[in-house]
Amino acid sequence: MARIAVATAQGDMELRNAVVAVKACEQINASLYSEAKIAALAFAQNKDAPKLGQLTLRGDVQETIASP
Repeated sequence: MARIAVATAQGDMELRNAVVAVKACEQINASLYSEAKIAALAFAQNKDAPKLGQLTLRGDVQETIASP
C-alpha cells in the first residue's frame, strides 16, 4: 500500500491503476479477516480451524481458495 501511495504521488503509477490496486488490497484484507474470525470462533469452541487459504467455499466443496 505504501508503495502504491508513493508511486502515485511521484507520478510513476496512474491514479486509476492505484484505485484498482487499493480495491484489490481491500478485498484481500476482508478475506483474511473473515478467515481469522472463523479460526477464532473455532478455537473458542475447542475445534480445529482450517489453515489460512484452506477454508471451503461451501459446506460440501473440498476445493480450497489457495494452493498450498
